[in-house]
Amino acid sequence: MLALTRQVAALLAGCFLLAALLVAGPVTRAAGPPRNVLTGRVRDPESAPLPGVVVTLKNSGKSTTTNATGYFVLDCEEAAPTLVLNCAGYHSQTVQAQGSAPLDIVLYKAGAPVPASLAIATALEAAKNPVAAPDEAPTFPGGVTGYRAYLKQHFHYPEEAQRQNISCEVVVGFDVDEVGRILDAEVVKGCAPSLNAEALRLVRLMPWWTPARRAGQPVRATTSLHIRFELQ
Repeated sequence: MLALTRQVAALLAGCFLLAALLVAGPVTRAAGPPRNVLTGRVRDPESAPLPGVVVTLKNSGKSTTTNATGYFVLDCEEAAPTLVLNCAGYHSQTVQAQGSAPLDIVLYKAGAPVPASLAIATALEAAKNPVAAPDEAPTFPGGVTGYRAYLKQHFHYPEEAQRQNISCEVVVGFDVDEVGRILDAEVVKGCAPSLNAEALRLVRLMPWWTPARRAGQPVRATTSLHIRFELQ
């Protein structure tokens, strides 16, 4: 009799639990970050599809490549992401995506005329964002020979460092913009303050460099110089 009573109690408890679940409804899971699936097609001005175009999300670095018909799909978590498109032989292009409608993007061949609005936008983008992997790195005018001649003429070993018998290598990083100007020079690896200052002086006084190139076009790029201070 006691066992039967326990079974009835368990059955009633189960019924009450089921009723509570039916009233409360299904359990709602915490919503994750909103996701946005970008789709689009990349073509040339004659509407021919461009396969192999690298499409990159500017802030995250996530990327994909267009297929044989020029289409791409990219998953992101931004409502209005910025895309950077690169293809060998074509101008790089930056596109601001809005909404969920498929994108229709036109790339123009390097050296060919482009719409004025795109040319201005591309120049502004290049002025702000160095290209991570240009086809050709920026170079000192005259190459290695020109660089050595420049150091021979302008190099100065600070007297304080000589008195303290300090020898070291200072690494200076900087950007070379699309016309060859040196920008944002800073000591990446230094030693004595006087040697750091001298290395920065040498870099900032340099003539304009030959800019980096990507797809045949000059672009802003980051580079560095290792300047050795060594007492003979």
